[in-house]
Amino acid sequence: MVLSIAATPAVADQPLAWLAPACGAPCQAVRAQLTPADAAELAALPGQVAHTLSLSERAMLPLNNQAELVLRRIAQGNNDGNFDSVRPGKHLCTVYWFGFLENGSEKVGTHSCRVVRKNGVITVGKSTGDGFSATLLPYDGSLRAVVGRTFLPEQKERTYDRDKPANSGNENYGNKVGLAIADKGRLYLISINERGFTDPDTSFFEVLAID
Repeated sequence: MVLSIAATPAVADQPLAWLAPACGAPCQAVRAQLTPADAAELAALPGQVAHTLSLSERAMLPLNNQAELVLRRIAQGNNDGNFDSVRPGKHLCTVYWFGFLENGSEKVGTHSCRVVRKNGVITVGKSTGDGFSATLLPYDGSLRAVVGRTFLPEQKERTYDRDKPANSGNENYGNKVGLAIADKGRLYLISINERGFTDPDTSFFEVLAID
């Protein structure tokens, strides 16, 4: 199967408009909590996603079947934005990479995740594989910011820390930011974080799809 996004002409080598809202008060409040590098990464995310999609389309790179369904939700932007419909509790979640090493997409792994809702705030945690924990913060009407951290089981640093971005002993783990989409009770966490990559890759993004 090859990438075909002819029905979504907004997808081009330009930032996706619906992923790049004007940075109003909630967006500014989130970015103020982040390191300058993470704030810049969050701002760059829509453009890098659009760039990756554009390159994949031009090269007609093959896509994993499941990944294509996820990609279309991102490219088309017609999600319902209803975070209240995401049920708390245990979920199946899958990691997809797009554009890595010139691949259209790949399914990296399927894991168990947990969604917690407390006082209206949603937190998401990955309970198998490499650890990940994040809070979803108001960012724009249909989007939430993902502010969290990756970690190994033995590492104690498990929440976002502006003053200590990398985990002790292994800098491949640490702060991680992104944008969250909600649609029909599912969550899609998008990130361009490249922690642990040997070289920068401007044609890469990751999606954690939580069913």
